[in-house]
Amino acid sequence: MIGHGAIVPQELLQDDFAPIANRVPVPEVRIVCPSGLTLKNVNDIEISGVIFDFEQGGGLVLDGVTYSKFEMALAHSITALTLTTNDGNTFSDTFPRLTIYDAETGILMKGVNSKAVTWNDFGHVDIVRASNMGIDISQFADTNTFAAVRIRLSATATAGVVFNDNNVFGDMDASGNTFLALGCDADNAASYTGYCADFRGDTVGNKVTMGFGIMPDDGKLHFSNAFSQTANMVVKLQEHPKM
Repeated sequence: MIGHGAIVPQELLQDDFAPIANRVPVPEVRIVCPSGLTLKNVNDIEISGVIFDFEQGGGLVLDGVTYSKFEMALAHSITALTLTTNDGNTFSDTFPRLTIYDAETGILMKGVNSKAVTWNDFGHVDIVRASNMGIDISQFADTNTFAAVRIRLSATATAGVVFNDNNVFGDMDASGNTFLALGCDADNAASYTGYCADFRGDTVGNKVTMGFGIMPDDGKLHFSNAFSQTANMVVKLQEHPKM
């Protein structure tokens, strides 16, 4: 275990993100990693109660990490959190609470070398000010679970959650992932042209429950092909139901 204390960066203690109302200064443990941090081929570790500040220089990479627990904040990064598999599967990791602030991409899940990012469980995830996308489920990333995800997108961002960023009609195994509650907001929401959930290529068996948000309702969901539209389950809660 590394550190104890609050995991919310001081920059978050402002009024431009609805779920955060506490503006009282809180203690924090902050570690500056301007070149990023990689954990590789390790298991059964725990990091909690700490803020990693990457000063726009990288992010946290978990490569072949298993049976570990992470409860933390990641600030000022390119890709805040990458789960990948150069030498071994990344699986059975838990993230009870994860706060990401000021990133191009919040979370990238990308298996490589015929290995998978799988069976990882996320609890409460806040991603604030993502300038590209919130969560990228790229390839060989399946059977991961997200309990409650709230994403605040910059006006330049393309999507909150992307499935199969290869944007091809082929089995990239960005499949079988579950979002129990997904909410997206965006800067300049009335003119925002991206999506909350974007199924860009062939993918199957993902399940998403999408909550309310201030971005235009007709732009919250996008399927690039008819196959993915029928092969995934999306429940979009209607803020203005028909009478």
